[in-house]
Amino acid sequence: MKKKNLLVVLVNILFIGLFAKGLSIVSKIIMTRSFGLEAISIFSMINPMLVLVLTLSNLSLPTVIATLISKNRKKCTSIIISSFSLCIVLCLSLMIIVNIFTPFISSSLLHSEKVIPCLRAFILLIPLTSISSIIKGYFLGIGEIKLTSVAQVFEESGRLLFILIAIYLFTNQNDEFKASLCVYSLCLGEVFQMGAHIIFSSNKIYKKVRYILQEFTKKENYHLQEIISFSLPLTTARLVGSLTYFFEPIILMGILIKKGQDATSITCEYGLLSSFIMPLLLMPGFLSTTLSNYLLPKMGNLIGKKEYKEAKSLFIKILTISLVIGIGISSLFFLFPSFILKVVYSLEEGSASLKALSFPFVVFYIESIILAAMNALSLSKEAFISTFTSSLLRIISLFIFVDKIGTFGVALATLVSVYTDVSMNLFFVLRSFRNNEKRIL
Repeated sequence: MKKKNLLVVLVNILFIGLFAKGLSIVSKIIMTRSFGLEAISIFSMINPMLVLVLTLSNLSLPTVIATLISKNRKKCTSIIISSFSLCIVLCLSLMIIVNIFTPFISSSLLHSEKVIPCLRAFILLIPLTSISSIIKGYFLGIGEIKLTSVAQVFEESGRLLFILIAIYLFTNQNDEFKASLCVYSLCLGEVFQMGAHIIFSSNKIYKKVRYILQEFTKKENYHLQEIISFSLPLTTARLVGSLTYFFEPIILMGILIKKGQDATSITCEYGLLSSFIMPLLLMPGFLSTTLSNYLLPKMGNLIGKKEYKEAKSLFIKILTISLVIGIGISSLFFLFPSFILKVVYSLEEGSASLKALSFPFVVFYIESIILAAMNALSLSKEAFISTFTSSLLRIISLFIFVDKIGTFGVALATLVSVYTDVSMNLFFVLRSFRNNEKRIL
């Protein structure tokens, strides 16, 4: 692709991504101001479990499907069929498990009965997210990057619509009910995203549904083994990280309750950090996610042709763009923390934490770019090594920092983990490029 065309494509998808993120921020502002800090904090307590279960339910299928299809489009139909077969089994199993263990999680792990409505609502999100991930992976694989970005706009529009309706109908409900509405907004967002992919695709996938259903019964079209062999190492790596995140509020609650702090205040402090400050810091991450969605199929195609030099050049360009954008936005967080918090959330608490974390969080803006390169280079084993190492350090850091400085220790433990993970993954990517270039020579 010519440089001029590359720049036009990147500008287009970044602009669409920026608009989608703008809608997300508007939704967040309206939701936090209307539902209140306590309701959002309750939702933040179940978010680590949400991430863990969704990691299990989709088995990294967006990345796996995108990579496999980008390397061999002739397998499209069979890859989609196999993915849906896997999705059905996983979703049904996880929905049953979550339903059975909800009382135990709420009372014994999170020490709050208020999270129960959130956990019940979460059951509906499991199949919706899994199906959406398969559809997204397919369109990424065939190179419809712009459509994927447009679908994100529809996803955020669906969430915003639900929140506006919920505010109108349920303003006087209790905090736990309002927290469950946050989960239902995610559900509607997934429905809107799927609809946008299917309706606006130039590939007209909805016209192929009958053909896909007919092929579903033909075992010779199944590529389950190929999908599982690719997804398991990748998912195992992510699962380790998700497990670490899952234990985060449990460790926090356990340590601080022993120190005499009550569960309600811990929930609010954790909610302020994890649902207000850190999401604000991670806001520019949508840019790198959009860029990584562009990078993965392009790199997969170049690597499939053994054009490693061109693939490396593309990787470095995208990485540099993401880093420069991240530094620019972090500068704003550092210079105007109080103003930004007040404008976005109508809050004054947390400005010192926002300022302190602004530049250290720059590393998050290149993480997804490096992970996309890892996937394109089939470095699943290396990804597991780095994720396991960083997750182990995160658990150790959580015990140390939370015990010493309280809730803010969660942010420091997160930084220790991410810097370790990104450094190791970048080393593996550059080493792989170097080794592959030597083989060609």
